Amino acid sequence: VNFRDVLNVLGAYPGDPGPPGADCAGVWGERSCQDTSVGEAAFGFAAGSLGTAVLAVTILMPPKPRDMAFEEACTTPTVFVTVQMALQQASLMSAGDSLLVHAAAGGVGLAALQVSNALGCQCVGTAGGSAKRT
Repeated sequence: VNFRDVLNVLGAYPGDPGPPGADCAGVWGERSCQDTSVGEAAFGFAAGSLGTAVLAVTILMPPKPRDMAFEEACTTPTVFVTVQMALQQASLMSAGDSLLVHAAAGGVGLAALQVSNALGCQCVGTAGGSAKRT
């Protein structure tokens, strides 16, 4: 469940958010296309994925890494795509750049720290409370 889903079920999302759920992980079922195998693990984006079955587009559902649990895989798509768009496409961050990450203890903040460190950036993060700073 991400923040958009919370706003959606509370009726506080501006406009039509669509059905709850987007980030997901699971296995391809019987109706999979020729690019997938029944039982193959995948993760990514599928609208309305807060349920036991969903219709997904294969290009948005790459194979799940074997060393990543389903619970981990379903938390990564939105936060890492957000970070990739912000750091690598919008701001063109590269090795040696400095980055201040606000709310570094949250999902997008943690992803930003991971990606920026992998790019060789110098990172500083903020967190909301003392429990998040330790």
